[in-house]
Amino acid sequence: MNLVKLYWLLKINLPQILGGAILGAVVAAIITISATPLYTATAQIFVSTPSTSLDIVGLAQGSNFSQQRVKSYAKIINSPLTIEPVIKKLNISDSYLQLAKRVEASVPLDTVLINISYTDEDPIKAANVINAIGLQFSKTASNIEFGESAQGIKVTLVQYAKPPTHPSVPKTKINFGIGLVLGSLLGLSLRLLIAVFDTTIKNEKQLDGKKLMGTIIFDSGAKRFPLVSSISKYSPRTESYRQLRTNIIHSKFLDESEIQVILFSSAVPGEGKSTSCLNLAHCFGEANYKTIVIEGDLRRPTFSKYFEKFNSKFGLADLLSGTPGSVNKRKIDKAIRSPNGQSIDLIYAGKLPENPAELLGNGKFESLLVELRKQYDKIIIDSPPLLPVTDAAVLAPLVDGVVVFVRAGSTKQSQLRAAFGALESVSARVLGVVFNMIPIGTRDYVNYGYEHGYISPYLKNSKRYSSEYGSIIGTDSYYERIAAESPYAPDLENLKVIYGGSSQNSAKP
Repeated sequence: MNLVKLYWLLKINLPQILGGAILGAVVAAIITISATPLYTATAQIFVSTPSTSLDIVGLAQGSNFSQQRVKSYAKIINSPLTIEPVIKKLNISDSYLQLAKRVEASVPLDTVLINISYTDEDPIKAANVINAIGLQFSKTASNIEFGESAQGIKVTLVQYAKPPTHPSVPKTKINFGIGLVLGSLLGLSLRLLIAVFDTTIKNEKQLDGKKLMGTIIFDSGAKRFPLVSSISKYSPRTESYRQLRTNIIHSKFLDESEIQVILFSSAVPGEGKSTSCLNLAHCFGEANYKTIVIEGDLRRPTFSKYFEKFNSKFGLADLLSGTPGSVNKRKIDKAIRSPNGQSIDLIYAGKLPENPAELLGNGKFESLLVELRKQYDKIIIDSPPLLPVTDAAVLAPLVDGVVVFVRAGSTKQSQLRAAFGALESVSARVLGVVFNMIPIGTRDYVNYGYEHGYISPYLKNSKRYSSEYGSIIGTDSYYERIAAESPYAPDLENLKVIYGGSSQNSAKP
């Protein structure tokens, strides 16, 4: 893993890492607060063998003897021969085992020194006990080696212990450090573990070789302004739909037939398909393609929430119902609606039927398309998802191409395979897959997303209005923001002409 991949791994999983670090810090704080403070007093013993000052050989032998002995002395310093006299001398209530397990001894390399320590809840007691042990061990070592009357070894307490002022346990800084590190690793590990078992589609490699038609980003303003007709025409999201429009225009099958009627579907609900139908149609209209959108979802239609003022009770379901036969052109014209300020026409779902799949497959829809092909350059059909119901599979053989929408990080690979299986079973011609609702600036998706120079969310201005709310008129600073959104935006003067306003104090009419 190179540094770039490591950077993006940490950035993508930063919320989990921070969450784990906070959890680790909280646990460390609880452990630290609940722990009983312990104090450690330390002392030092020097081990030597007496010899005359002129006896050089004796000095060397004594030094070697002491170095050999100190390692053994360190292991027996907490023996009953040393601890029990200390208990009697200090008149403490602790048993031999209680004291012995709190005594530690270590020998610095190539020295005749023994560092001894004792840990207790009382700092004064800790210092008194370890000093007493150091003094007592001088007698213990001499008796073990040479007997009570021998003078062949000398153990001296050279550094007395002082009552410690700070507890050795708990180690607050170390505890917090360990808590932060372990918590961060735990958060990252859990995120990676979830990713291992995550079967949702996040990039082109997970499409099983299916053609990628386009990618639609999801910025911070998408929920508030779902239609691109309500935002700047130079925003990254708008450019995403223009890319999709271009790819569809230039898509060709083996017979080189033109793609005029396009069915939009998805594997499951909630993939953003219906909104994309309207946005793509808007982009076709901008390119002077006469476009109509048919709300083919006769179960859960959604177009009315975007154009409530222009909704009609007479729609697709009404056109397809009644006696068998071709659809009357007069009724078709009656069903077509043209929302003000929009460059597209609409046919709403109309009154919802009890048998939508049968209604779509009664033959009238095909005759409807025959009439609409004569009037429009592009016909976009919004259909229900493929897996819950069969409506989309009924319509798929009647169109020139099917586009399947996949919501990044939501649609599962098994769902996409099942959706394509449903289309293959009716011999539908599939144009490809569109990645929808890609989180902008997220590395998981950016390789297959919109990678122009402005990958950050575009700026919005409160004085910009769509045709649904009023004319698009803003101040000079508003046009400067539009120009800042994209390196491909016109200059300020042309922007004012395009948006129809140049007054410094323009206001909403």
